[in-house]
This record gives sequence, C-alpha cells and structure tokens, in this order.
Amino acid sequence: MLEAKSCFAKAEGYFFDGKYKNAVHEYFNVIRLNPKYVTAYVNLGNCYNKLKLYPEAEKSYSKAISLEPRSITAYYNRGITRSLIGSLDKALEDYTTAINLNPNYAHIYINRGNVKAKLHFYEEAIEDYSTALTLDSNYTEAYHNRGLAKLKLGKEQEAFEDIEKAFILKEKNNVKS
Repeated sequence: MLEAKSCFAKAEGYFFDGKYKNAVHEYFNVIRLNPKYVTAYVNLGNCYNKLKLYPEAEKSYSKAISLEPRSITAYYNRGITRSLIGSLDKALEDYTTAINLNPNYAHIYINRGNVKAKLHFYEEAIEDYSTALTLDSNYTEAYHNRGLAKLKLGKEQEAFEDIEKAFILKEKNNVKS
C-alpha cells in the first residue's frame, strides 16, 4: 500500500508539472498495485483529458464510478469529458447525478447549465445558473452565462444586467489579485 501511495505522489507531481504522459504511467503503477484506488482512476482520467484522449478519460471515470458509485468527482469529470466529445445528453445525466449526490457545488450547476444552453434549453440553463448564484453570489461565470441565455430568449435588459454584473465582479476580482 505504501508503494502505491508513493507512485500516486509521483504521479501527482508529474501532473502538476504538466508531464501528463509520465503521470499516466505512474497512475497505471498505482492501479497495478491497488486496483481499487478510485482517486487514481479519476486522476488518470484527468490526464487523458489534458492529452485530449477523451475515450480513455471516459473509461477511467467510468471505472472510478463502478468502484465508487457515489463519487461526485468522477461523475463531474466524466460529464466534462462527455460534453467535450459532444455526448451532451450523457453529460447532462452525469451532472444531474453529481448534483443529486451533493447539491452544494455551484460549478456543477454551471456546467449543467452550459450543456442545457448548448441543447437550447435556455430557461432550464437560467435555472441552473441562478442556483449556482444562490450557492455563490460572486460567481462571475454564472452571471455571464445566465446573461447569454437570457439574451437567447430576447430578455435583453435582464441579459445586460447579468453581463454587466459579471464584468463588475471580474474587475473587482482583478483589482484584488
């Protein structure tokens, strides 16, 4: 077990340094030593996403989910991958499952809202962006994306207000940096 943790730490270092192929190799070592190490499968999927190897990423997240069906991170990341490859209905399912497991992560609502917007479900997207803002009232992307969805529905004044709020928050955050 200690050897698996050592390989995991090495893999994390490679990932942090942007050496994704090296990280993949080390995550495989982790999995060889401990085939039920859920986080190794999730992080392997993250490497594959960085390498744009989306089918492999999807398989890694699915394996993590088979080992830990309540892994919010695995569902969330698989949703990202599925969205990237255009499997929007499946991405929507993954984000919904992640939300059902824990409804307190604003970024999951943002991503689900983005998928709904791509599917032209603008009212539902607005609901997700609004929920994200209930969870984090300073979420710039939520205001921006909600504004764009409102614009698609012809709600120009509301859209302008949201987009302006996003701009103000972004400027405020840039001043703090």
